[in-house]
Amino acid sequence: MKTLLSLLACVIFSQINAQEWANVARFKEENERIIADNAPVKLVFIGNSITEGWKSFDPNLFGGTNYINRGISGQTTPQMLIRFKQDVLDLNPKGVVILAGTNDIAGNTGLMSVHPNEKGYEIMKKVLLNTIGPSFK
Repeated sequence: MKTLLSLLACVIFSQINAQEWANVARFKEENERIIADNAPVKLVFIGNSITEGWKSFDPNLFGGTNYINRGISGQTTPQMLIRFKQDVLDLNPKGVVILAGTNDIAGNTGLMSVHPNEKGYEIMKKVLLNTIGPSFK
């Protein structure tokens, strides 16, 4: 019985963990508030720990809705692409600044396959600045 319960707990935990692999709920409440207030957003910054750290470096820059920081430490480009709609597009910014690729090079989420993605192309139409691109072997 203990083995069965342990196995069940592992399955449930792995499902919950897989659903939050991209940390899509991290900014949910903030995003809902911005959308409800119909606040104008100039730029959204999305990226990894470097982007997340900009909030600490200059908290006043990200204090209102002109500039929104959506950096999450350790994130790779596949994770950012999964949350791009709710963390960037749904906020209807004039543009987006992406700092991505460092954790891809480090292999934080393993090897990635590169294939055409029509939805990804549509999303990227709002990109104003892109730095390190995704890496693959």
